[in-house]
Amino acid sequence: MKRLLTIDDDGHFFGLIITAIAAPMGFACEHVRTFEAFKALLADDVAVIMVDLMMPGVDGIEVLRYLAEQQCRAGILLFSGADGRTLVVAEEMARELRLRVLGRLSKLLVRDDLEEFLRQEDDVAMPALKLAAAAPIITAEALRNAIAEKQFVAYYQPQIDIQSGRASGVESLVRWQHPQYGLVYPDDFIATAESCGIIDQLTWMVVDQVFHDAQHFATRGWVPTLSINVSAFSLCDLKLPDRIMASAEATGIAPERIIVEITESGMVQKVAPVLDILARLRLRGINLSIDDFGTGFSMMHQLKRIPANEIKIDKEFIGAMTHEHSAEVIVRKTIEIGHELRMKVVAEGVETPEQFQLLKKLNCDVAQGYLFARPMPANALLAWQDEATAVGLVA
Repeated sequence: MKRLLTIDDDGHFFGLIITAIAAPMGFACEHVRTFEAFKALLADDVAVIMVDLMMPGVDGIEVLRYLAEQQCRAGILLFSGADGRTLVVAEEMARELRLRVLGRLSKLLVRDDLEEFLRQEDDVAMPALKLAAAAPIITAEALRNAIAEKQFVAYYQPQIDIQSGRASGVESLVRWQHPQYGLVYPDDFIATAESCGIIDQLTWMVVDQVFHDAQHFATRGWVPTLSINVSAFSLCDLKLPDRIMASAEATGIAPERIIVEITESGMVQKVAPVLDILARLRLRGINLSIDDFGTGFSMMHQLKRIPANEIKIDKEFIGAMTHEHSAEVIVRKTIEIGHELRMKVVAEGVETPEQFQLLKKLNCDVAQGYLFARPMPANALLAWQDEATAVGLVA
């Protein structure tokens, strides 16, 4: 039987309510009022943890921090009598700590809400405490060897024109096909590549592969736009615009099909050379996109000085916009600002039909996310496009 552990100082009555709801669903429920008791009961067979944020002594935020330190993998439900914004911030913090958050509830518990959260994940019975999986040791030497042996591959996630339903573009995302550990994601190696000064080598390997794959796409009659992520460190290389153009010309890729994605936070690095490079990219007809818009520094100032013609709304806002008024306002106003500045607006992290329909209502231009497809290799992308077109997922 799955264990559900609740920490809440509000007496025994609340625990009885949770038990009445969760026990018929196969949960063995335990309720504690103190942090010490909570730690004593936390074990690897706890499937769900319910945390009250407002407690005297050790509050719910400290409990979440403790769970992160223990590498807890139980599903976590947050609840509180505090205002909704505090719950939202607590959930965001928990996700940043890599905790597996199922959702949040008002202290005025609604039976249907709790039942839905407990049912929402097939792996809700995942052990609470789990050691981190083995991972490759990322060193400069390992990265150089991987580049020399061409172990890095480009994956692609399709971008959907919201109004026409057509797969109009792709974003390229690098993956390391490690011979021992399998697929390694960029969060695990990009920072090391940047600090070791080999990010440019990696970037050009990916660019060359993307342009080569684009030639293959063209033989199938498909010429999508090509979004390429460029590290802020590479934006100090004054030869970057000429290098991209030379590679594009060698493979017959028109510059207007190329979109260079830059992050807002990258703009705080050596402003003068960055603006030099960005301006020359635009002069050559290459598009610029501000990635993760809204999560960087002084975003309105960036809009004013960066010659970008596309902005990508961060998935954090897209994921919350159908149930949080503040997120919906941010998305709506970003789309309006982008269009007023004659920019294309892309929504990242679209996962539900409800999100897609709201974006369509708000006149967003392009959607990208798991609702359509996860990132995949080039051949799989072509197969996806054929199948998606056949079943009517895309036009």
